[in-house]
Amino acid sequence: VQEMANKGLVSIGPASANRVELKLLNNTRSRTVLEYAMQRVDEIIRFECVEPSLNEIFVSAVEQQKSVVAA
Repeated sequence: VQEMANKGLVSIGPASANRVELKLLNNTRSRTVLEYAMQRVDEIIRFECVEPSLNEIFVSAVEQQKSVVAA
């Protein structure tokens, strides 16, 4: 997963020994992440795509607005 993060494809969120949460970046497709994982782990029990919460959307919009105003 770190390899994908280093390439700017994902950002790594909460993780444990058996679970990792990724945010897709730069139009990365979920299929790309799944294919990558399938090549590197023995078993995938669950793969889920989750839309961002309203709070996450709001925070992102505010951050983008701040960067526009600062420029």
